[in-house]
Amino acid sequence: MPYTYHWPIRSGDTDFSGLVYTPAVIDCVVEAVQALLEDIDYDPQTAMEDDILYPAAHAEADYLGEISIGDQVAVEITPDIGTTSVTFEALGTLDTVVFESELTLVFVDTDSKEPQPVPDDVAEALSTYA
Repeated sequence: MPYTYHWPIRSGDTDFSGLVYTPAVIDCVVEAVQALLEDIDYDPQTAMEDDILYPAAHAEADYLGEISIGDQVAVEITPDIGTTSVTFEALGTLDTVVFESELTLVFVDTDSKEPQPVPDDVAEALSTYA
């Protein structure tokens, strides 16, 4: 079952037209993924204690409907766990799907910046949302 994050649309998330500002969706997905990682007890501090970083390697979004100030978007996050990365698929819904997005994080060594395997405990915890 996917992880669900709720995104209340505020004026700062919109452009002059009152519709959601394009980069705000990617920001929301990053926040939702961070909330998921915090919920499984793998926040950035914990990762750094393991000498691991998880920078974004890819992000994209398709806008399928209108999102405006006052909307409450339910964002469902589903992880696809690879060897050294996790791709998080996101669906934002109001009454219908209003966006689809994807964010890929790569696990790397803090010093060498070389890819590292996704830690087993992280993969196991994320698999409950896959």
